[in-house]
Amino acid sequence: MTRINTKLERARPLKYQLSEKLKPKIMKNLYKLKDSQSPYKKMSIKHDMTREEREKDRALRTEASEPSKENQNFRYVVRGLPWERQIVKLRIRKKEEEEEAD
Repeated sequence: MTRINTKLERARPLKYQLSEKLKPKIMKNLYKLKDSQSPYKKMSIKHDMTREEREKDRALRTEASEPSKENQNFRYVVRGLPWERQIVKLRIRKKEEEEEAD
């Protein structure tokens, strides 16, 4: 555990390294902190990626952003937890369908 910023009047962020088994469990249960009545309600936790993970994520996003010339009814986006990212195919709603829904 290390402090990130120099001394400030407010709380300073911490950098904490979690084990590979514990990290997914903690990240999946973070929503419970927001609803708590404890002093931990104001605490936030974010995922930090290594350079290799960022490059892999960037490659996935680039691959997903390339338009599909074969089928104009779908678009591709990168979804999932940071350690389980994958490309997902989503149907594009047409304007006529949106107007009928209103």
